[in-house]
Amino acid sequence: MEKIREEWTELQDRSESVNPFVGPEWTIHWMRSLMPRTDEAWILTVRDAGRLVGVAPMHLRTYRLGIRRLQMIGTGSPWVGPFEAPAVLAAQPQGRQVARALIEYLATQQRAWHLVTVALGESGDWLEPGWLTAPDFTVVAYKTTPFVVLPLPLAPRGPSEGRRNLKEAVRRARNRLTKRFGADGWQVEGITEPDAIRSASEELFALHRARSEFRARGDEHGDVLADPRVRAYVLDVIADLAQRRRVTVYRLVAEGQTLAAQLVLNTGTAAFISLSGFRSDAWDYSPTNYLQWIAVTEAAERGISEVNFSSWPTQAKLRWSRLVRSTPEFVVIGPSRFAKLVAAPAFLTASAMTGYRRELGVATVRQLFKRVERTRSADRPAS
Repeated sequence: MEKIREEWTELQDRSESVNPFVGPEWTIHWMRSLMPRTDEAWILTVRDAGRLVGVAPMHLRTYRLGIRRLQMIGTGSPWVGPFEAPAVLAAQPQGRQVARALIEYLATQQRAWHLVTVALGESGDWLEPGWLTAPDFTVVAYKTTPFVVLPLPLAPRGPSEGRRNLKEAVRRARNRLTKRFGADGWQVEGITEPDAIRSASEELFALHRARSEFRARGDEHGDVLADPRVRAYVLDVIADLAQRRRVTVYRLVAEGQTLAAQLVLNTGTAAFISLSGFRSDAWDYSPTNYLQWIAVTEAAERGISEVNFSSWPTQAKLRWSRLVRSTPEFVVIGPSRFAKLVAAPAFLTASAMTGYRRELGVATVRQLFKRVERTRSADRPAS
């Protein structure tokens, strides 16, 4: 992995990808920190006349009943919430050729797996069944992940154009901050320096946890960094991205105290709104909206093409943009009877349950039951 890291990074920059998760940092640290010893890494590369034009970071995992699934690194367990869009990376305009080469190669390795799950990302809009040389393979689009995307450049009046409610929320936030702390008593800082990013990220993680414990007006967010292994992994990734100036931690600071923080991942062409957090006493300042406002304004000034407000539309995200871009993921089912009669039904059923849990913001079935019981208790009338 380290041997191809430099050209992998160069490929990511050359491809002008808007996906910040297709570079080497997310994969290398996942293999070091989170990949079980029983998994087998499959890092597939595609070359054209010796030059790297595609990378598909995958791993082979054996599940119950002996089901062997080849899947993208970053999918499966442990779940890494901030690793939102694992996908194939491809040079442009060769994306379709890269995707086809990968699928054709995987078909030749059918004895090693029962199922292959893959997200083609910008390398192709759809996995074409004709790429599989034998008719006995089955392709199913089993999952679609929607992202709220704000195209740039902005209208002449900036982020407020056509977003009256958002503009009013930001205006109120400024007024309340100024009334409470004075015009010079608060500020927003953008941390990008590698020497400062680790401590800023640790502070962000603490605020993210505080936000997960805060309940007000239907605002409910889980702590996606509750697993210490995941928290350490994300911190290492951020530190590496900072070396390439690919990450910014925005902080809302008042009287020397950080009230809120927002992580933004950057590519050469896009900004991705990632983790956020705030203190409970900062709620009235609309801190997340305000920090995102700053991030969008700076992104527009840099001349990038879009801001991605992360996966799964919410009312807060749709205030920024009504454009929702959906990314499909596919499962290729092998030709064997076991793959078609056992592996595929088991996987598709488990996948549906996983999607349901994530929609509810719970990581395990036990947490799902607790969530349902809490909701039922809240709905019962007082005796």
